[in-house]
Amino acid sequence: MKQCGADTAQIETFVETLKNTGDFNAAFTISGTPIEARNFVEFTFKTIGSNKDYLQAAVFTFGREDLIL
Repeated sequence: MKQCGADTAQIETFVETLKNTGDFNAAFTISGTPIEARNFVEFTFKTIGSNKDYLQAAVFTFGREDLIL
Protein backbone atom coordinates (compact mmCIF):
# COMPACT_ATOMS: atom_id res chain seq x y z
CA MET A 1 0.00 0.00 0.00
CA LYS A 2 2.83 2.37 0.70
CA GLN A 3 3.99 1.89 -2.89
CA CYS A 4 0.83 3.56 -4.17
CA GLY A 5 1.00 6.38 -1.64
CA ALA A 6 -1.76 5.09 0.65
CA ASP A 7 -1.82 6.22 4.26
CA THR A 8 -1.00 3.10 6.29
CA ALA A 9 -0.86 4.75 9.71
CA GLN A 10 -4.18 3.29 10.89
CA ILE A 11 -3.35 -0.33 10.03
CA GLU A 12 0.19 0.07 11.39
CA THR A 13 -1.27 1.33 14.68
CA PHE A 14 -3.70 -1.60 14.74
CA VAL A 15 -0.96 -4.18 14.12
CA GLU A 16 1.45 -2.65 16.64
CA THR A 17 -1.23 -2.46 19.33
CA LEU A 18 -2.26 -6.04 18.67
CA LYS A 19 1.38 -7.20 18.83
CA ASN A 20 1.96 -5.36 22.10
CA THR A 21 -1.28 -6.22 23.87
CA GLY A 22 -2.80 -9.22 22.12
CA ASP A 23 -6.11 -7.42 22.59
CA PHE A 24 -8.30 -6.95 19.52
CA ASN A 25 -10.61 -4.52 21.31
CA ALA A 26 -7.71 -2.26 22.26
CA ALA A 27 -6.30 -2.44 18.73
CA PHE A 28 -9.69 -1.55 17.22
CA THR A 29 -10.18 1.37 19.60
CA ILE A 30 -6.68 2.83 19.51
CA SER A 31 -6.43 2.64 15.72
CA GLY A 32 -9.92 4.03 15.15
CA THR A 33 -10.98 1.01 13.11
CA PRO A 34 -14.29 1.62 11.29
CA ILE A 35 -17.15 -0.52 12.65
CA GLU A 36 -17.55 -2.26 9.28
CA ALA A 37 -13.93 -3.41 9.32
CA ARG A 38 -14.24 -4.47 12.94
CA ASN A 39 -17.35 -6.52 12.15
CA PHE A 40 -15.55 -8.20 9.25
CA VAL A 41 -12.53 -9.15 11.39
CA GLU A 42 -14.71 -10.40 14.24
CA PHE A 43 -16.80 -12.52 11.84
CA THR A 44 -13.65 -13.93 10.27
CA PHE A 45 -12.18 -15.00 13.60
CA LYS A 46 -15.53 -16.32 14.81
CA THR A 47 -15.65 -18.50 11.68
CA ILE A 48 -12.07 -19.68 12.19
CA GLY A 49 -12.78 -20.41 15.86
CA SER A 50 -15.84 -22.48 15.02
CA ASN A 51 -13.58 -25.38 13.95
CA LYS A 52 -16.23 -26.28 11.38
CA ASP A 53 -14.45 -27.21 8.17
CA TYR A 54 -17.60 -26.94 6.06
CA LEU A 55 -18.28 -23.40 7.32
CA GLN A 56 -14.72 -22.26 6.70
CA ALA A 57 -14.77 -23.77 3.21
CA ALA A 58 -18.10 -22.12 2.40
CA VAL A 59 -16.96 -18.68 3.56
CA PHE A 60 -13.70 -19.03 1.65
CA THR A 61 -15.48 -20.17 -1.52
CA PHE A 62 -18.24 -17.57 -1.52
CA GLY A 63 -15.88 -14.84 -0.41
CA ARG A 64 -13.68 -15.45 -3.43
CA GLU A 65 -16.52 -15.93 -5.91
CA ASP A 66 -16.86 -12.19 -6.62
CA LEU A 67 -13.12 -11.91 -7.19
CA ILE A 68 -13.16 -14.77 -9.68
CA LEU A 69 -16.16 -13.47 -11.60
